[in-house]
Amino acid sequence: MDVIEGLDCHFEVEECTVIPTVNGIPHKSVLMLRVFSEDNKKLNDAIKKVDMLLHLIDGADASMQHFDNRAETAQLENSSNQGRVSVLGDQEKTVLILGAGKVAGSCAEYLGRSKSTKVVVASLCEDEAMDVAQHAARGAAVTCDLSQPSDKLRRLIEDADVVVSLLPAPMHPIVAEECISLKTNLVTASYESDKMRALHSR
Repeated sequence: MDVIEGLDCHFEVEECTVIPTVNGIPHKSVLMLRVFSEDNKKLNDAIKKVDMLLHLIDGADASMQHFDNRAETAQLENSSNQGRVSVLGDQEKTVLILGAGKVAGSCAEYLGRSKSTKVVVASLCEDEAMDVAQHAARGAAVTCDLSQPSDKLRRLIEDADVVVSLLPAPMHPIVAEECISLKTNLVTASYESDKMRALHSR
């Protein structure tokens, strides 16, 4: 972080998960940063230096996945004259997308066109969530078991302005129960099941 700031770049911590070693068994910790700068050279230098730091400690099992969305962001900014639909609004909003299947990338790209909208993609598979999140101008990826209620799922929903569930239809009621209790708006892409219909009055 000092390296990033030393090069006049800025960062936001999107996710930080630190899991201690238990019974001699190490667990992978994850730090996800969004790094940005108006100077592309400084930004490139920051990325290179952070990558070099990973190899300084002998025996450290460290790796970095780097997603560069500068080209996509520039394309979105210059596309207004090409008939593209724009998602506008200055108010800061957070959209939580549950699931990282085939339609999730298009959903993240569309909802993430506005820089005032943060798109958080949650999936059990970290790589899939990160692949989808990079479609948004301000995308973030988190891992979460979405098949059952959990404190983590509840926190994600609590932090969101709207939840878009792209999960299989049988999993929607679990999400809906949490959204109802937290008074968070929910959109699904499935036909209404009997279990979902039973939640209508609530």
